Amino acid sequence: FFFSSRRRHTRCSGVSWARRCVQETGTWGISINLMQNIAKFSALRRITNLRNIFAKGFTAQNVSAQSNNYFKHGHYVIPHPEKVQKGGEDALFVNSQFLAVADGVGGWAEQGIDPAKYSKELCKNLENLVLSQKDQYISKPKQLLIHSAQLTKSIGSSTLCIATLDQTQPILITSYIGDSGYVVYRRVKKDSANEELQLVCKSEEQTHSFNFPFQIGTHGDSPNKALEFKHELQNGDIVVLGTDGLFDNMDEDQIKNVIQPVLCGKEINEDILNNAAKS
Repeated sequence: FFFSSRRRHTRCSGVSWARRCVQETGTWGISINLMQNIAKFSALRRITNLRNIFAKGFTAQNVSAQSNNYFKHGHYVIPHPEKVQKGGEDALFVNSQFLAVADGVGGWAEQGIDPAKYSKELCKNLENLVLSQKDQYISKPKQLLIHSAQLTKSIGSSTLCIATLDQTQPILITSYIGDSGYVVYRRVKKDSANEELQLVCKSEEQTHSFNFPFQIGTHGDSPNKALEFKHELQNGDIVVLGTDGLFDNMDEDQIKNVIQPVLCGKEINEDILNNAAKS
């Protein structure tokens, strides 16, 4: 796979400006199994050339209506060689019920501002809100996005994608702003002995113009412009969250081809999913 630089636009003093920049990518994979109360770490694919890639995997299972659905999670990070010391410019937060990835807009580096500061403070504020007011946000990721952005004071801007899992129903609830997003795959029987993945849904990027995504932060867009969706899930569904560096360089078929050999036809466990992460 080849990663190409792209123009990333941000807003400074109300004026649009652009730079050609190296990108970072965040990807997560989630296998959702909602009939047994065991959560297992699921799939991810990390590919990097020009960008960091965050990779995450989750599965959630629920035994009965009285038991809560939840994620078991892990992550794998490969920073761009020039950004290893600061851990890259993307940021993330995950726990058993919330998933989030933020992509700091690299164009701020031309103004002498570290793009990582905004995205990392954003995710830290998101984490604090989740830990202190989980019940308020578990079914309202857009509200969580808005409140996290309101608390973030660093100069800079970021895209952000958040996903939560309804605690009793097989529903994935998502909210995002900009070109960070997600795809959902379903494991289906190809024949009596084999499974394959079929695309269920894919988010549409939110942009002002070509390579100019919506973004929250300094001189950015109102977080109220974030989109919010609900998706019905089935046992074993795979959800991949990522930033633009993933979806600009791999389409849904390429992503499927990466995770399908690892996840289909197998009882998903942590070892399998960690191997998927490192593939």
